[in-house]
Amino acid sequence: MNATKSKWSNFKEVIHINNHQVKDYYLPMIIFVLFTTASFLFFKIFAGQYIWHKMKIAGGNAFEFCEFNDFGNVLVQTSNTWSNLGFLVVGLLLIFFGIKDHRYQHEEGRANLLLKYPFFSIIMGSSILYLFIGSFFYHASVTSFFQMLDQTGMYAIVFSFMAYHIFRAWPTLKTKNKGLVSSHKIIFIVLLILNVLFVSYLWKVVDVNVFFPILFVTYITVTVIYNKRNSIVKASSKLLLFSLYMLFFSLTIWLLDREDVLCDPTSLIQGHALWHILNSVVLLMIYLHYRAERSFLPAEANNS
Repeated sequence: MNATKSKWSNFKEVIHINNHQVKDYYLPMIIFVLFTTASFLFFKIFAGQYIWHKMKIAGGNAFEFCEFNDFGNVLVQTSNTWSNLGFLVVGLLLIFFGIKDHRYQHEEGRANLLLKYPFFSIIMGSSILYLFIGSFFYHASVTSFFQMLDQTGMYAIVFSFMAYHIFRAWPTLKTKNKGLVSSHKIIFIVLLILNVLFVSYLWKVVDVNVFFPILFVTYITVTVIYNKRNSIVKASSKLLLFSLYMLFFSLTIWLLDREDVLCDPTSLIQGHALWHILNSVVLLMIYLHYRAERSFLPAEANNS
């Protein structure tokens, strides 16, 4: 028991949550329970009815998954819908990490940029919640509108994580008087513009099957290169390596499901559902990898 407590204490110290208490996370727990309960009751009340019939049916990858599409029911893809709850958990967790960190962000000696700039945690968590809403209702309804939210949510996550990666690589900019200022405001503006462009227009013209993999592989590549060129603490490297192994496994499952190699349309165990669960863990591990590293803003920089 003492050994377990010691490991947990060490882990809390590594990811900088020593001052976090269980009570800080009562609200996200309540949100999770309320949403899950309300969704269950909603699907129960409208069982046997396809209430989405006035919405346009999704296209593209919508019918490439193994799970049977029950268009006589409010819940078209059961497993692929409920498996998105992992994204709800992770999204809420990151947001409330950021909220808690905000209370202590001005303390001296904060050993991590995420602690000093908690709005990055909130942005990453919010992008995951955005994907959750899109993917949950997309698989429930298989409609074009929620497919758009699902696809733009995927982009939003990569953009938000890439935004923090860029910030940790170039945290400051030189001003005309040769002083240093934090680059986070400019990065946030660019991030906002990108997301608006994709939601309003680009998601329609960019092939998600081509562009998203390229974008994601680019993000992973620059992250690995950055870590190799910089002094990254052992715990942070382990978390990143674990997330990459799990990502490779989840991609394998996704491909096997898409190609109907591992496929039982009426089973509750679906490859695409497992893909959702594994990817929610991948996102959490990558985020914790950021929290575990030691990264400082230059002392002379103005971080306002």
